[in-house]
Amino acid sequence: MVSEKKKISNKKWDKENMVTVSCKLRRENAADLRNYADSIGLTIGIYARRAMEYCKNNNINLQQEPEEENSKK
Repeated sequence: MVSEKKKISNKKWDKENMVTVSCKLRRENAADLRNYADSIGLTIGIYARRAMEYCKNNNINLQQEPEEENSKK
């Protein structure tokens, strides 16, 4: 069990060193991604962070949206 003092220390560290990144997704896309992340034993946050790091580290260009997304707009 984490002591109250440690919880306060963790909260202070997070406030000074962490930032939340978010995005909007269609409900069905969000559900699909969450289900996939769950199926491989990851939280959606860890899955998203690893995907972003992978793309950055491998110079994967995501500037153009997939064709199926363009047709839905």
